Amino acid sequence: AEAGIGIGHSVGYPFGVLIVILAVNFLPVIFKIDFKKEREIFSREISEIRMSSSTNEVQDTVHFDLTAFVVACFLGYTIGRLKFNLGPLGYVGFGSTGGVLLSSLIL
Repeated sequence: AEAGIGIGHSVGYPFGVLIVILAVNFLPVIFKIDFKKEREIFSREISEIRMSSSTNEVQDTVHFDLTAFVVACFLGYTIGRLKFNLGPLGYVGFGSTGGVLLSSLIL
């Protein structure tokens, strides 16, 4: 069953890309969005925020933590290997990617 996942992704990918391309081109026309006006409003708001914030503030940066990454990967892979019984529907699991996603969101 997991071998069919790759085929499903390869069949669904072109349709997803096509939908995104069409949406980017036609949604602004349908909803009558004026990009020049929106860009001006956005630029004005950003410049106001930059003016109001003090330049002396030190921003905290979050550094990459290899230990947390490894724990999330191993825990996620373990969660992904678990199968849950849904009665007459059979067994379902998260798979390796779903388990890692779930564990990284929790941690």
